[in-house]
Amino acid sequence: MITNYFKVVFRNIIKNKSYSIINIFGLAVGLASCIIIYLFISYETSFDKFYAKSGRIYIVGVEEKHASGIQHSLGTQFPFAEAMRTDFPELEAVSRIYGLQETQVKVEDELFNENNFLFTEPDFFKMFDVEYILGDPENNLEDPQSIIITEELAKKYFGNESPIGKNIKLDNTLDLSVVAVIKSTPNNTSLPYNAIASVNALTEDYLGMDMNRWTVTSGSNATFILLPDNTSPESVVNGFESFKKKYLRERDVEINTYSLIPLTELHNNTLYSYMTYTTGGETIFIFGIIGFVILIIASINFVNLSIAQSVKRSKEVGIRKTLGAFRGQLVKQYLGESLQYNFIAIVLAISLVLALLPELNNFLGNGTDLNLFSSIYVPIFLLSTFILVGLITGIYPALILSRFNPVKMFKTDFSNTKKGFFSLRNSLVGIQFIISQILIVSVFVIASQLDLIKNKDLGFTKDSIVNVQLPEPDISKMEVLRTKLLSSPNIKAVSFELGPPTSNALVQSFAQFDINGELKNEIVKIQPVDENYINLFDIKLLAGSNFSRYVEGDTLYKYIINESMLKQMNIVNPDEAIGKPISVSRYRGEIIGVVNDFHQQSLREEITPLVMTNFITDFFENTSIKMSANNIPTQIEYIKNSFAEIFPGYIHNVEFYDEFLGQLYESEERIFTIIESFAILAIIIGCLGLFGLMSFIAVQKTKEIGIRKVLGATIPNILSNLSKQFSKVIIISNVIAWPMAYFVMSKWLEGFAYRTEINVYIFIISGVIGLAIAILSISFQAVKAALANPGESLKYE
Repeated sequence: MITNYFKVVFRNIIKNKSYSIINIFGLAVGLASCIIIYLFISYETSFDKFYAKSGRIYIVGVEEKHASGIQHSLGTQFPFAEAMRTDFPELEAVSRIYGLQETQVKVEDELFNENNFLFTEPDFFKMFDVEYILGDPENNLEDPQSIIITEELAKKYFGNESPIGKNIKLDNTLDLSVVAVIKSTPNNTSLPYNAIASVNALTEDYLGMDMNRWTVTSGSNATFILLPDNTSPESVVNGFESFKKKYLRERDVEINTYSLIPLTELHNNTLYSYMTYTTGGETIFIFGIIGFVILIIASINFVNLSIAQSVKRSKEVGIRKTLGAFRGQLVKQYLGESLQYNFIAIVLAISLVLALLPELNNFLGNGTDLNLFSSIYVPIFLLSTFILVGLITGIYPALILSRFNPVKMFKTDFSNTKKGFFSLRNSLVGIQFIISQILIVSVFVIASQLDLIKNKDLGFTKDSIVNVQLPEPDISKMEVLRTKLLSSPNIKAVSFELGPPTSNALVQSFAQFDINGELKNEIVKIQPVDENYINLFDIKLLAGSNFSRYVEGDTLYKYIINESMLKQMNIVNPDEAIGKPISVSRYRGEIIGVVNDFHQQSLREEITPLVMTNFITDFFENTSIKMSANNIPTQIEYIKNSFAEIFPGYIHNVEFYDEFLGQLYESEERIFTIIESFAILAIIIGCLGLFGLMSFIAVQKTKEIGIRKVLGATIPNILSNLSKQFSKVIIISNVIAWPMAYFVMSKWLEGFAYRTEINVYIFIISGVIGLAIAILSISFQAVKAALANPGESLKYE
């Protein structure tokens, strides 16, 4: 009996090749999409869970409330961790981690550019699992000049030699000795590292900031804690109130709120970022919804096409029933056939996934490693999907086929489907079109948002500018370098600053100013720049004048503010701000200029009050160079040689500024592209459903169409008759889908500081596209039925 069922399935596949290909391939593509989305969600939610104590590790989050809004950070003051050890003795471990994301390493006479170097304390090893290859695990950074490197760096620097005891030098400043070699972290971590050094190796000269003051905060200096078993994080958070009052200034107590963020949730929290990228919970949710929708659409399509084919198999059912087959046997047979189709589809889906994963991992970047065999949960997911989809897609067609009346089957009377407007058929069409319309609107909104991010006016020019990291903030060398560079006729301007616009290279401090006789203290962003910065980036000066060259020892400090700072000072006319006294940190001076609001951070952040200074030259870390468009390679070579001459002993990388800006949104662009692709795929799969339904209707109405043609009906008449009921369903589906789409995409856009508008034309275009898709899907079968020979139709059985 079982063998016979397999033979029947094989014969049906051969007999109905086009149906079988559409049915199996449509389901396979849907299943492949769901598997890929599952792997993506599984990977993005797995970050840091491989640590044995991950459930008890937390990082201190800082929320600062200002007049300009709320700012979130993981940066804490340098004395913060030691103070927590003293004030929270119940904690199992406390460790500060200073993350150095870019550094130059010198090994003997060779130079290397590296990233992800951590400076930390021995308590780090009580929290995080570290696998040693060489060295003593008991001697964890006890020597302030010690460093632990990964096996990749050991091989890179020392080949097959033992690196233990070998010296390396960071940024021509820190001399460190290798004491151990360890395994690298997996890619799915929020704390990637290539080396771990003692935090005591850091000096104020190296960092350029006071490491003992509670008024100095670095975004790179984070505090991690390990809670004892059965200890609630709320007990620590409740103690932060008295902790703040003990160590912070009164005005800092008012604006700062400390929280504890679970390490396992850090990667999916877009409010905070530390050493690597984040993927927000809303993105994970959107992927999950799209995966679920694709699975539902693919399943509905399978059901639709199965029911459409069931009419052709009605005589088979009639013969089986006449020969004594019970309904239960028929249900088992057709359910078994559905599972066989699903098995073929899932094997094909797995093959598609295996073929696509290498390219997808490469496309996603960030070291993403989607692996079909990475977890025991993947086979469980595949098996569950196979059984669930097999049952969903098999039960209803099996029940429909098994309940057919043998007598009616031989009389070719199969039109026992409910004809009301709210029939199952119309409901399936409606569901598919509601989903399709939501997806079409979503694709337009996502594309519009991505276009806004890529093409928004940032308030400055970005063309023909390159950036080179400044090795040392030495004023005399900087001036020699500037003169050297400007001696080339192809170099138009040179500026030194903490960082170019959108690099988030800012200093945070207090500004004190007068509003209507009342002295105000507000947190502001400080941007150290020189006198060429504004002109080089073509930032618009609304009032006042630009900086003149700063002379060492000049105590008449000058500031230029942006429009947001102007509003915070309650000044409407930019000219009124010129000459106003203002103190930034402990430096009192006056405002000499006002510039337009330009983006100092990425478009994820709103433009905040900004104060530009030209006297904090110790913070100059970047060189911006504006070039002509002629002979770019020669200019790049000249720039490198000039840097090497003035600052020997460093690697000098020249980065095009427009490429830097493009990299800021690379991850978002990749995610948006994948979401769009899956949404379009879901729409295409949905078309197969309409094709199947029209097959079903065309078969049901074979004789009716023949009679209409004999009575003089034209092809447009028949096409109109077959599709008019679906047209009503499509219109109603649009009315239902549009508010849902607007709500969903409005919620999604809330995650962006600068967002596109959801205009009416998006819904109109989406409706037209949806209708066009429906007409094409319906027309194929309708025209095919209308063109059939009426004589053949009337003797159809």
